[in-house]
Amino acid sequence: MIRILISVFLIISTVYLVIAQKNEKYINNQITNIETLISKGDFIKGLIYLDNDTIETDLLTFKGKRETNYFLFCVAKIQMDSIKIFKSNQIKGYKISDMNYISHNSEGSGFFLKQVKKGKIDLFEKSPFPDDNRFLYYLKFSDSYNYLIINPLENDVTVYELPESRQSESSRATVTYFQSKGIHEKFKIFISTYLGDCDKVTNMVKSDFYTINDIPSIIELYNNCFK
Repeated sequence: MIRILISVFLIISTVYLVIAQKNEKYINNQITNIETLISKGDFIKGLIYLDNDTIETDLLTFKGKRETNYFLFCVAKIQMDSIKIFKSNQIKGYKISDMNYISHNSEGSGFFLKQVKKGKIDLFEKSPFPDDNRFLYYLKFSDSYNYLIINPLENDVTVYELPESRQSESSRATVTYFQSKGIHEKFKIFISTYLGDCDKVTNMVKSDFYTINDIPSIIELYNNCFK
């Protein structure tokens, strides 16, 4: 039994190591020739969020296929025009082009989430990157540590409850992972369960005016219910 447990532990550890290596390999490839990367973008005013401070600095923009970089690292120009790379495990987040990117750590993988809506529910996006090629929406109520994670492109509807590794164990925070393709009864039940205190939202989802592909509009309408 002990040997079996050790084998399972080693397999899980190896999987997480491979996942981490995918992102690290991508980041290393991007910054190996930092001069070329810098030549493809522009430095603009931005913010770096630390645990107890916010720093104004110039941050590098990314274009085209390099926009994936926003979810994995940022490039800052600091004192004496020196360049520093920040990953999600080094800062709490950053702001560039009036867009916030918040550090997140889930299932052994660290990355940034892009905040697209703010209110009673904060809405974030995760674009595909090397260790996870899914596009995901992350929903977080302002009074909760929990995230609702919606994948609008999957064929199934499943709800998972997972420990949110960024929170302390005592907080018992969970992640609810909701998968769906198109709109059907389970999505309507999902909306009624979590956003049922806004009649405008539930009515527009029940009538099929809004579908799972309209998450940003749904969240904006929901937040406006409480202004």
